[in-house]
Amino acid sequence: MTLRGADVVAASPLMDLDMVAARPLVDLRVDAKRVREPNGDRRTLVADSRFVLTERDGSVAIRGRSGAGKTTLLRMLAGLDADYDGEYRFDGILLPKSVRELVRIRQGTIGYVTQVPRLLTDRSVLDNVLLGLSHASHAVEEAGLLLERVGLPLYQRKRAGRLSGGEAQRVALVQTLVRRPRILLADEPTGSLDEETERVILDLLVDLQSEGVRVVVATHSDLVAETCGRSVWIREKRLVSA
Repeated sequence: MTLRGADVVAASPLMDLDMVAARPLVDLRVDAKRVREPNGDRRTLVADSRFVLTERDGSVAIRGRSGAGKTTLLRMLAGLDADYDGEYRFDGILLPKSVRELVRIRQGTIGYVTQVPRLLTDRSVLDNVLLGLSHASHAVEEAGLLLERVGLPLYQRKRAGRLSGGEAQRVALVQTLVRRPRILLADEPTGSLDEETERVILDLLVDLQSEGVRVVVATHSDLVAETCGRSVWIREKRLVSA
């Protein structure tokens, strides 16, 4: 059989690879996200917006003033907030508007590091990192290696309640990474860190991208944003490119 020109293009392996790389991995469309004010009124936080993360993207920074909706957008991407008008597709599949179902689906796929770490203060760092996971030797070894990568070697037995804010933030990051997520969502991941430690975490985020992890961060930091492949802003209730 003779292939016509169009057939040759369609059959090209390079074209197939480009199409896969450009295919949306995450596609969140928000027609309207409303929040309730203390006085009971409902205010539109984000509207007429779409966030797309492709296989080609290594990292994306979400920027905007305080209260613009950065954390809310991350929570929607993490499947922790389904109370919005719109739809969420992951790998081309339309996801249900149920937080319980979304949490189940994202396990092992999407990791979310909150701005305020939620650790069990009466347990050790290692217990927190491996919470809900096996304490098998390989898991303990991986946890130790990750703690070393964030600048916390020999912290496994330290009680979480004795950690500084910056140390707790790094332990929460390791707690997420040890589960090997395909996508890492991080809310102000360097917000409580000094400049030297911030650089350690930024280097780690860059390394993760080379290891195949897609990174999405909400940040006020120009330095963090500069390490990302691209930035999007929430301005006047809409998500726009930088």
